[in-house]
Amino acid sequence: MKPWYSATEKETINFFDVDPSVGLSQHSVLARLEKFGANQDPQLNPQMESVYKVWVRRQGRTERVTLKHIVPGDIVFLEPGARVPADIRLLHVNNLAIDQSVLTGDALPAHKNTFAVSNKATINIQKNMAFAGSFVITGTGWGVVVACADKTTKNLQLPKKVYKKSHSANLLFRRLKRMGIIVNNKKVLQELPMVEVVFVDALLPDKDVHELIRKIQLDLGLSCVFCLPSNTVDRLKRELPGAQVYQGDKITGHVAKQILSMMVDTQFIAGASYENLLKVIGTMQQHGSKILWLSDGKNNSQVVGAATVSMIIGDISRDDNLYKADLIAPNFGAVIVSRILHNKK
Repeated sequence: MKPWYSATEKETINFFDVDPSVGLSQHSVLARLEKFGANQDPQLNPQMESVYKVWVRRQGRTERVTLKHIVPGDIVFLEPGARVPADIRLLHVNNLAIDQSVLTGDALPAHKNTFAVSNKATINIQKNMAFAGSFVITGTGWGVVVACADKTTKNLQLPKKVYKKSHSANLLFRRLKRMGIIVNNKKVLQELPMVEVVFVDALLPDKDVHELIRKIQLDLGLSCVFCLPSNTVDRLKRELPGAQVYQGDKITGHVAKQILSMMVDTQFIAGASYENLLKVIGTMQQHGSKILWLSDGKNNSQVVGAATVSMIIGDISRDDNLYKADLIAPNFGAVIVSRILHNKK
C-alpha cells in the first residue's frame, strides 16, 4: 500500500470503507476499537486522554468524543486550537495552518491542502496530512484518520516517553488527585505553596467572583485579580465600590515601576489585551511574585504556561491551552482554589 499522502482522496476513503458525509457507524467504531485498541498516545500523560475532545462525524451526526475513542476511518474536524488526535489524510481545508514543530522543528506553521504528492515526500511536503500531536493555528478542515496510537508519524519517530503510575509520597499531589485535578506538570507543585497572587481570566457568575474574593483575598490573605472586559468590570465595580481597577489600555505605556505600583491594590484589570496581561505577569514574576493563573482557556493566551503555575478551569478550553497548563480542574468551583491554596505545605 502506498503512503497515504500519495493516495487520492477516493483511494483513502475506499480503503477505510467510510462515506465522509456519513462517517462510521457505531458498529464499525466498536469493531475497530476491539481490533486496534484505544487511541493511546505514548507521549501524553494518560490522565489527559479523557480530557481532550474531538469533533467527529458518525452515523450522519457530528459529535464530540474523547481522543482515546478515535479509530482508523473516523472523519475528524479540525478548528483553531485543536490538537490533532491522530494522523489524518485531509479531504477538505479552509485556510488551514498547523503547528507541526513537534515533528519538523519549524517555527512557522504549515499551510495545508488536499492534493496527493509523490511517494517518499518529506513531512514538509506532505501538505495533505495533519499529524498527531500538532496544533491547528488558523483555519478549519476535516479528513479521515489513517493512523492512531503508536502507529502515528510522531510516535514512530520520537523516543517513547513512558508514564508510570505515581507512587509519590507527595501529599499535595495526592490531595490534588483526590479533588479531581489533573496534574499535567508535577514540577510546579513545589512552586504552588509559594503563590502570592491569583489571576482569574474567566467570565464567572457574580456569586463565584464574590466567593473567590472571600476565600482567596479575605480568608487566605492572598491577592486576587480578575482580568475581565471593561463592561463586566464596570458592573462589578458598582457591587464592590471599594475595588481598585487597572485600565488595560494604560499598561502599554507603563514601565515596570508603574505596573508594580498599580498592582499593589488592584482587584480588576479591565479590557487588557493578552500581550499586556503577559507584560504584567512577566513584570511581577521578574520582581519575585509567584502567580497562579486561572483561566477557562477559551482564548489563545500565551499567559497559560508563562505564569508560575497555570490552571485551566472548566471543560471548554482550547486544546493548545490544555497542553500548556500545569493543572486542570474540569469540575471547577471556588472551593477548589481555596482547598488548593489552604495549608499548601
